[in-house]
Amino acid sequence: MQTRQFCSDAARTNCVSGSAINPAVHLFPAPEFCRDAELTDCVAGAAVTAAHTFSGVRWCNNANHQEDSILTIPRVNFCQRKKIGAFIHAKHIGLTVNGTVPARQSEGNIQVQSINAAGGNITGITIGGFGAGAGGTLRGLTIGGFGAGAPTIRGIVVGGFGAGGHDVEGGIVAPFYFKIESERDGELGHVKGVSISAFNHIKGEQFGLSIGVLNYAWELHGVQIGVLNYARNNRKGLRLLPIFNREW
Repeated sequence: MQTRQFCSDAARTNCVSGSAINPAVHLFPAPEFCRDAELTDCVAGAAVTAAHTFSGVRWCNNANHQEDSILTIPRVNFCQRKKIGAFIHAKHIGLTVNGTVPARQSEGNIQVQSINAAGGNITGITIGGFGAGAGGTLRGLTIGGFGAGAPTIRGIVVGGFGAGGHDVEGGIVAPFYFKIESERDGELGHVKGVSISAFNHIKGEQFGLSIGVLNYAWELHGVQIGVLNYARNNRKGLRLLPIFNREW
């Protein structure tokens, strides 16, 4: 993570910070680079040279994020690496203005889409009005208005109704139904992490914690908390228990 300035031209020759930014004029972001490890002597855009090798989060001693020249003595306003004393104002890594901000083209990796059922992987933040997912691997945060899932999940999945997968590691929130499916060739599906749903239907291995009304697992190696909790791999008498179950 590093701070940036905003420039009035694509060549980044005229760059400013903080209260000096005019959102209608300074449209071109430019990351800051510094000559010193304490991040006190920094420039952006066309002013950057081979000597500017340091970057990072910077804290300013004024709310306007203004900096006097490094040659100014005494230097009253400036920013540095450490948050200490008067240096409590975090310099922006994005645009900061007061009032209405005009629309800008996105620079992030937020995706708004339906399920990518044909295959492929998605990394980042995925939001689907009805369903969200991938035919390969989901990494990051996935939100589906009705459902969300993928064969392989690494991250957080939120489904308005349900969610599912085969190889899941992370956190699942599905108000009504969450399912782990095993392969027909005998390879067990599994979930590692936390799943919260009215019905956690684990047709495979469960590692971690499931919280719901009904929790069901073929192979329980974690903890179930709910009204009814079923673990098929437990011995008779300990397979179906109220409130709490684990591998006995």
